[in-house]
Amino acid sequence: MQIEKTQRNKHMDMVANYQCITGEGPLWHPDEGVLYWVDIPKGCLYQYDPQNRVANKIFQSGQIGGFTIQEDGGLLLFMEKGTVKILKDGELTTVLEGIDGEEHSRFNDVIATPDGSVFCGTMPSANKPGSLYKLHRDRKLSLMIEDAGISNGLGFSN
Repeated sequence: MQIEKTQRNKHMDMVANYQCITGEGPLWHPDEGVLYWVDIPKGCLYQYDPQNRVANKIFQSGQIGGFTIQEDGGLLLFMEKGTVKILKDGELTTVLEGIDGEEHSRFNDVIATPDGSVFCGTMPSANKPGSLYKLHRDRKLSLMIEDAGISNGLGFSN
């Protein structure tokens, strides 16, 4: 199959060139008016401000499999070993130190529910398949699906 070469779309611009290994999870922060995304293996969290046309790496630490925006504007980071942290105003607060049995895994995909809880899936590791958890607003964790494989592209229906 031949690929047709077309002119570059005049309405499409590259806003950042960090050469991410696995750049994922773009999420618009409506209060801040910025776009966030992660590079999972590098553990980097990036931010793009379209008003000023500036992109920055704002955080790096461990692998970040996904994140959500909290009601107070903070970012809830889902990381390796089942660790969950909040990044707000440059300060990092631990929500979960880790999940038993997920020591050799990391979160892969997350989605906030309308009630403010978060579904979060882990990657399989050598000793177990991935699982799907629910982090409730009160920070309690429930195992929703054991042996889920890899949760990816989570969404909701009516």
